Amino acid sequence: MEISRGFLLLLTFQTTSHRLSAEAEALCRSGVTKSDEMIKRKVLTDVVSCSGLDYWGHPSTITFTPMAERGWWWQTADEVLPIDHRLLQHRFKRLLLQNEDGEQLNVYEHIGVLRWLGLDNVAIHCPSGWPPYHGRPYELWELLESKTRIDGFIPFAIRRFETSGVSGMARTEISQRWSHTELWVDVSIDYPGIGKNLLSWNTRDPVALLGHLRAYAPAYGKLWRYVAPLLRRTGVWKHDHRVSWPHLEPTDLWLKNAASHRLCDMLGAMSLLYHTELPAGHMLSIRSGHKPDFLAIKNCAR
Repeated sequence: MEISRGFLLLLTFQTTSHRLSAEAEALCRSGVTKSDEMIKRKVLTDVVSCSGLDYWGHPSTITFTPMAERGWWWQTADEVLPIDHRLLQHRFKRLLLQNEDGEQLNVYEHIGVLRWLGLDNVAIHCPSGWPPYHGRPYELWELLESKTRIDGFIPFAIRRFETSGVSGMARTEISQRWSHTELWVDVSIDYPGIGKNLLSWNTRDPVALLGHLRAYAPAYGKLWRYVAPLLRRTGVWKHDHRVSWPHLEPTDLWLKNAASHRLCDMLGAMSLLYHTELPAGHMLSIRSGHKPDFLAIKNCAR
């Protein structure tokens, strides 16, 4: 009998998530994280602004301002709010921040992923609520990185819990029981009619994450293939060149890019679990997307 790779990933996750090494247990009790397994904190040396067209083709600017305080902050019209899971909302094909006044910062998954490259002590301001859209986080990081300097390390959160988010066949799992000194992520994607792919990444390999940032959002569905060019010609949606089309790329490459983009989206979501720390442990994505990520984070917050 053939067993799907997604099921094997889930089985491995459930087994290893309950097996704490003696070293990890000791580190959990002491609250110590090894420096060679931590992420180098990068702080801005100046204000950085990125301008371009948002998801709908309208002019937009997002500004990053260095802060003295640790963590990420959202500068709204009337206040500066700490960015964490309490602001998180889910809408069609995206995650966003939303405050009590209804102000939004959309497509946040393409922004928050940069926390995993060490960006910290920063306030974000986007008056329109829709930042410039590149179909991937790479362009934003390329602009920001040139204005950063190293300033210590970002601590991993020392917690113990398990949670999940499920939507149909899609599933996101989070465990902080078996490892507290780094983060491991396993991604399993399955596009009927195209193929499957697996991807693993951990926080000891920031160079690999830079490569994953280059992956454009995958476009999927025969109807969308024909509608997107029409929307571009009419000016409704101008980003069909900033997505990855399965009929224009070799299948293996398209699947690899789809898994890479899924990894970045998941990391962008999970950056919201804590304000000044990053989660360690194990995260698993099986055919997953924004909604299961959102549900997993909200379940964790409870």
